[in-house]
Amino acid sequence: MIETVRNAWKVPELRKKIMFTIFALLIFRLGSAVPVPYIDSTTLETYLAAQSGTILGLMNAMSGSAFSMATVFALSIQPYINASIIIQLLTVAIPALERLAKEGGEEGRKKIASITRYTTVAIGLLQGFGYYTLIKSYGLVESGSVNGIWAGIVIVLSFTAGSAFLMWLGEQITEFGIGNGISIILFAGIVSRGPSLIRTLYNLFKQGGGSIMFTSSVCGVTGLRKQCGFVASKFAISALTRSMALEYGKYGIRVNTLAPGSLPGPYLPFTNEGLWADVSVGEDYDKNFENPQSILYDIAARRPAYPTDMAGLMLYLASDDASYTTGQVICVDGGWTAGFSGDY
Repeated sequence: MIETVRNAWKVPELRKKIMFTIFALLIFRLGSAVPVPYIDSTTLETYLAAQSGTILGLMNAMSGSAFSMATVFALSIQPYINASIIIQLLTVAIPALERLAKEGGEEGRKKIASITRYTTVAIGLLQGFGYYTLIKSYGLVESGSVNGIWAGIVIVLSFTAGSAFLMWLGEQITEFGIGNGISIILFAGIVSRGPSLIRTLYNLFKQGGGSIMFTSSVCGVTGLRKQCGFVASKFAISALTRSMALEYGKYGIRVNTLAPGSLPGPYLPFTNEGLWADVSVGEDYDKNFENPQSILYDIAARRPAYPTDMAGLMLYLASDDASYTTGQVICVDGGWTAGFSGDY
């Protein structure tokens, strides 16, 4: 492989393409560190760290941690990927687009590419607004003396502009770089987290111990009907926790997992075939704890979990006070699993 790269570097044309790609990726990583204004990114990063086992954690991993820091490139190239899939499906469903794709030739492909770009911007606006709504719901928007509406517009447009720029950057890599720019940007975002993970493990070995924490779900402890894939992934985290605890215990490294229960927010209620049925949000959320038909009725603490509940336990597990606690999957669910029957 090294010989192949060395030979490629000797070819002037390939060398230019490689240099262009490297320069484009440097711009991508630079933009991933530029925060969007009016957002408490430090608190947001702490909150999303506890959501690593959810779809938010997946988006953060694919963006190279830009999502958790609310940077300009927080949405990464997800809007473009979604737009491409939607347009490809519509070319089958809409005859006009199908004719354009099959009979339009080069001009037809250019028109479809143009439609995909506009769709990317539209999806970017929707996802940017959705992310802004999530951030705002947890009180992490710091507009100060600036009008709240103006701050919201700036945040949404910043997310959208960043996503549109990455779409353009990916096209430039495809045209002037080594090709397949969108995939390269996506790969770069995922790989960018590798050095920090390796550095963390190295530091733990070097200092003779430390604490590793995963986040899972109470469903990875109890099981849940009609959610086999989701539950299997959470049980896998539990098994990984116990195996790593046995493997790295001799080095003084502790491994534990936090399994949170219900966290109220814009993603509730879930309505997947009756799951979480009769769960309401907003002003009526607390009524669920008195409603026998609600899954929240079985929470002994009579309130939902909050990010601070997770953060407090994480701080304890990271401290020396928890030096004898390892290989545990700890439910942070207000006692919900104490009476779980599995009928939900």
